[in-house]
Amino acid sequence: MMFLFLEKGEITVNEVAERIGIGQSTASEQLAILKRAGILLSRKKGKEVYYFPNKSNVMKLLQRFTSIISDCCK
Repeated sequence: MMFLFLEKGEITVNEVAERIGIGQSTASEQLAILKRAGILLSRKKGKEVYYFPNKSNVMKLLQRFTSIISDCCK
């Protein structure tokens, strides 16, 4: 899903739903899961909620994942 943020730094639920061809409620649920996991952040502007990557947290998760994989492959 992170490819959605390459063109624009942030994206709304409706844009996610349109781009990947799912319902708005499904997109909203998935974005909420990613937000709870610390992968996304959000900001509200009027009625719209804009989601964007939590870059520092994503980097930490990738470093942790790399460490785990490295330990497993020794």
